[in-house]
Amino acid sequence: MINNACNVLYALVMVFFLVGCASTELLSANKESVTVKADLKKPHEAQAIADGECAKYGYKAHLNQFVRANKVWATFFFDCKPR
Repeated sequence: MINNACNVLYALVMVFFLVGCASTELLSANKESVTVKADLKKPHEAQAIADGECAKYGYKAHLNQFVRANKVWATFFFDCKPR
């Protein structure tokens, strides 16, 4: 009984971990720049988040650079500039 409960708990923890790792994440944002962690195959998601953050100040996000964390993830750095 305890072993089954541990297996269920382990499975739930793994599901939450994998779901949390699979999403695009805003790391920081201000009037001048936005930093987003995103899947390398989905840079449009990073761009959309950055555009939304820069739009708060009437600006548009422009990709400055990205740094690969591994084969899947990268950190994207955007500058907020006038439209």
